[in-house]
Amino acid sequence: MLPARDKSMFWHNIWLECGRPREGLVADIIRRTRAQYHYAVRNIKNNSSDIIKQRFASAIVENRNRDFWRESKKLNGKARDTQRTVDSHTQNEHIADVFAKKYEDLYTSVRYDEAQMDVLRLEIAEKVEESGYDSNCLVTFHDITNAVSKLKPGKRDGNLGLSSDHVINACDELHVHIALLLSSLVVHGYVTDELSFSTVLPIPKGKHLNYSDSTNYRGIG
Repeated sequence: MLPARDKSMFWHNIWLECGRPREGLVADIIRRTRAQYHYAVRNIKNNSSDIIKQRFASAIVENRNRDFWRESKKLNGKARDTQRTVDSHTQNEHIADVFAKKYEDLYTSVRYDEAQMDVLRLEIAEKVEESGYDSNCLVTFHDITNAVSKLKPGKRDGNLGLSSDHVINACDELHVHIALLLSSLVVHGYVTDELSFSTVLPIPKGKHLNYSDSTNYRGIG
């Protein structure tokens, strides 16, 4: 940006000395150099995040002794403080109950017949048992690698303290173990209680909202 700015200022001074002409060679040059400078400014503003990350990555590579996670946390900035009042409730337990009741009502709002559901479960179990074990039961290393590449950073499970960053920044050996784990679960038709557990996190629907109103949140599982 600096060369574009210096060039624009240089021709701006010449333009002033020439009496601020509206037409001619000097006028054309001042318009072109000014446009180039403004374009450079817009480009830096639009790509400021990428530029900062590239400089940060280069600095980490040049100095391996720097604490990557601590500095990356500073780079991302401080997280927004947790809302302390929701629907007039101030206690964490009461706020959790508000969202638990809201999502319980939402996810049980569609009626179903329990007997019919039991029949469906039995049919699925029988088909799984009859199909046996084949190549479709395998989860490969490449499947896991492809899935991990689509993860978004900074996402947490809300229960065990795991973060998507743990998987994104892990070595390939972890992908191998995950593939073996998932393959064994498919083959044996069994899922542990930990993997069956799901947490719904209330996330604000947008910026500049009233965060004390529970209707301004959406549940992310």
